[in-house]
Amino acid sequence: MEAGHPKAPPVSIGSAASPTPYRKVGLALSGGGARGFAHVGVLKVLEEIGMPIDFIAGTSMGSIVGGLRAVGYRAADLEKTIRDIDWDGVFSDSPPRQSLSFQEKAASVSYFFQLGFNRRGPVVSPGLTSGQKALHLLYLLTLRYAENIDFDLLPIPYRAVATDLQTGETVILGEGSLAAAMRASMGVPGLFTPLELGGRLLVDGGVSANLPVQAVKDMGADIVIAVDLNSLSSIPKNMERPDEVLDQVLTIMIDQSQRPQRELADLVVKPDIRDHSPAAFAEHREIIRRGEEAARALLPELRRLAELAWEGRPPAGDATAEASPEEILVETVEILGAKQDDELSVRNRLSTLLGRPIGLAAIHDLVTGIYTTGRYETLRYELAPGNTGDGKKLLIRLRPRKDVNNLLRLGFSYDSFARVPSVLEDPLNDRFTLKLNLTIRDLTGPGSLWSTDLSHISGSEVSSELIQPLWGPLFISPSFHISNSERLMYTGESLNDDLKTFRVHGQIRLGTFLSRFGQVYGGYRLEGVRSAPLFGEGFDSFEGRLAYLLFGARRDTLDRFPFPRSGTFGKVDYLRAAAALGGDHDFHQFSADFRFFMPLGTRHVLEIALFGGTFFDTAAFDWNRWYLGGRSRFPGFPPGALAGNQSAIFGLHYRFQVPGLRGLPRDRLHVSARAAAGNAWDEPLEDLIRTPPGLRYGGSLGIGIDSPIGAILLDLGVKDSRGAIIYFSIGNQL
Repeated sequence: MEAGHPKAPPVSIGSAASPTPYRKVGLALSGGGARGFAHVGVLKVLEEIGMPIDFIAGTSMGSIVGGLRAVGYRAADLEKTIRDIDWDGVFSDSPPRQSLSFQEKAASVSYFFQLGFNRRGPVVSPGLTSGQKALHLLYLLTLRYAENIDFDLLPIPYRAVATDLQTGETVILGEGSLAAAMRASMGVPGLFTPLELGGRLLVDGGVSANLPVQAVKDMGADIVIAVDLNSLSSIPKNMERPDEVLDQVLTIMIDQSQRPQRELADLVVKPDIRDHSPAAFAEHREIIRRGEEAARALLPELRRLAELAWEGRPPAGDATAEASPEEILVETVEILGAKQDDELSVRNRLSTLLGRPIGLAAIHDLVTGIYTTGRYETLRYELAPGNTGDGKKLLIRLRPRKDVNNLLRLGFSYDSFARVPSVLEDPLNDRFTLKLNLTIRDLTGPGSLWSTDLSHISGSEVSSELIQPLWGPLFISPSFHISNSERLMYTGESLNDDLKTFRVHGQIRLGTFLSRFGQVYGGYRLEGVRSAPLFGEGFDSFEGRLAYLLFGARRDTLDRFPFPRSGTFGKVDYLRAAAALGGDHDFHQFSADFRFFMPLGTRHVLEIALFGGTFFDTAAFDWNRWYLGGRSRFPGFPPGALAGNQSAIFGLHYRFQVPGLRGLPRDRLHVSARAAAGNAWDEPLEDLIRTPPGLRYGGSLGIGIDSPIGAILLDLGVKDSRGAIIYFSIGNQL
């Protein structure tokens, strides 16, 4: 029956539907994506009036809220859980950044799109994401019920509703893995890949039964309260955009299918949430409030149903499920679906589980760590009875990723600055670069990687590198690089010229990877350089051949990108150019660049930046001097405004992650403040050590948005001398 008009329970409602002498209450929760948060508001009101709940059935997001309520989460617990979840991360298919190889981390900095392909063509998933992170989250939230279980044994008996993709049949899930059942019910077609359970390929229950009133009645409910998130009661007046029209069409279709289910309910609660998108996860507070508001509007009817439900009901609480204890003994591990060359390493990873009591959270961390290797599309695990009364068997089901040896990646960056008040001073302040990468794996044996990069528009660059594993972490890497670039040149702080430089080099490196976090290497490079200023005033031309011995180290432990919260990014380089190596010039060049990120609470991050570069007692050429300036290298100064043979910078960067705002995805907006001290000098290093050098100071205030195409940043910089500068950029950068 529609909201506000409860159907009077028939006289025989208690004894006819249940062997107990009192009426049992069932809750039917519909799907609706983020709109499903309204269920929490309804539950809050039901708790306040003491409404007993004997059965719950849910579809899609209703199955998530319902399943968590069934295992003991109260409304306040659910509200906190929703607030704490990184919803953007849940709907991402990318493994944690720390689990990527060092080469993959480097690629994640430059590219925002990739397409995998093999000899048969592009490799496309049946969904935008496998839903594995959502499944991991559900496992974590229901750890106490990790065993395959009859859902009637939960504190509140529960059903999840899904749809068989092959037959279109409604599938009512009432046993097995609780987390997998909830994940199957929320498998929106096209967004999540279908989940195989019990020989069926399952997708979102909303496809066939979005409001599961009949399911909860079949469980034995005498009184059914339905929460319908698909109401047509508030049709938008203007539907001018295609997405608004499509949303309305889907609403009409679902409403037609739900009408018979609503007629079966004793009371239907219809939150007014049509102005909230199913993807509006950042608007959870308002959506929960709307659910609470809708339930409060029906308080007289709800209280009357609660009185009926309590008639003859004993004061004892709900039945308690036999949940798994905090620690269990894992006797055996069974692995299904592991890659042939990977099962031994998977077993070794899990060897610490066997033969001793271990916490459920530790089991979850170890098992889900298999997914972070990037070799598997989905991972499910279950606990089953072992060979003894106390022990358990851990069953792990893996689905390998499709073999993708080749990747095509795309990225771009746009950088611009304008000095205030001379905002339109020079059109060369705008730099746009399009980036294309082709990566081929296993070309010259297992583990090999051949990567070729092409970038063009505000400068052309081509580079290609082969990384060939030798023994263990050792590798050898031949490469070549060609670039044709332009650099703005300053005299003092006045723009004076444009230096055009063409470089081509070939090199070979021998090194070792330091786990996933870095590499150390040495090698040889032969390079040709031709450089000349556009106007030729105040800057030198150069043409010659350089030969180097090179040594370097890299470290990357950043937790995310482009707005890291923790970790270190660092690199150290030493070049020894000598005529004896086959070049025309002799010099030493050393640089060190480190960024340290430290979280200060939930939303605050502090970055410490250190940079230093020296040519020791030799003079650099104009094309390879140290150039400072720009938002990240020295805020307040134009890029390249400070140049010299020696350089040093100390910087602090504070960033605040703004909570979710209406219309903006949660945690995508950042505000920041930067401060830096340092300079670039032409004096030899020995003289600077004897006489403390003069320092320059700068800083900036800015905002940033984490977008699908990279960071969008806008900053206002100031320095210790007159004038200000505006920086604007799109694309990932530290």
